[in-house]
Amino acid sequence: MLASTILGSAGRLIRAVVDFALPALCALCGRRLAEDEVAVCMECLTRLAPACAPFCRLCARPGPRPCGWRGGLCSICADHGRQFERHRAYGLFEGDLARAIRLLKYSHRRSLAQPLGVLQARVVRADYILRQAEIVVPVPLHRTRRRDRGYNQSELLAQAVADLTGRSCTPRILRRRRATRTQTKLTQDERLANVRGAFWVGDPGEVSGRSVLLVDDVFTTGATLDACAAALLEAGARSVAAVTVAVAPAPPTGRGRT
Repeated sequence: MLASTILGSAGRLIRAVVDFALPALCALCGRRLAEDEVAVCMECLTRLAPACAPFCRLCARPGPRPCGWRGGLCSICADHGRQFERHRAYGLFEGDLARAIRLLKYSHRRSLAQPLGVLQARVVRADYILRQAEIVVPVPLHRTRRRDRGYNQSELLAQAVADLTGRSCTPRILRRRRATRTQTKLTQDERLANVRGAFWVGDPGEVSGRSVLLVDDVFTTGATLDACAAALLEAGARSVAAVTVAVAPAPPTGRGRT
């Protein structure tokens, strides 16, 4: 355990030194960045297209056509309801947007949190319900996963969103009670059971009576955001909305990613 921790810390230090020494290059196309560009060049950033309708009016998952849903709701929202008031995402989890998220999440490209946070901030400013949020809260990682990765990508995104929208970010208020199985290959019912009761609020006074904006990287079925919203509401939050960088289409078999 100690050896792996030391090796992980050494690896992160080496990556930091390399990042500092080498010229800043676009994470997507490899072009040298201008002085005012961070992680992604402006050309690549403008190519990250926003999601277009039709999508579920509650959770923003895209679908074939709204008339196939009940009251504009996807099957999961219609059948199960939601703890959060609304979720919105900038774009679809595909192409360069998915690649950028994976680089942030799995390849230690932390600087990508800034341009991706810019995209999320645009979504927040454009949506009346999301704009009502008073505080920004990231979806937490369990301490063992955070230690292995070295950071929580959702926390980096949440801080960027908070800075860009003039709100305070409270990264350690929402916590994971236990380590959960990865959601990657679970059905919707398995996802719900996997994260049910997995989150708790360390200091309810921080959220009591306040509207909360949850921040995460990718939305597929919303089971994790639902569990987080339930914990925040139980702690006294007035309302909970959510924003992610991307939303994945509902898998036809009921299985999916995050």
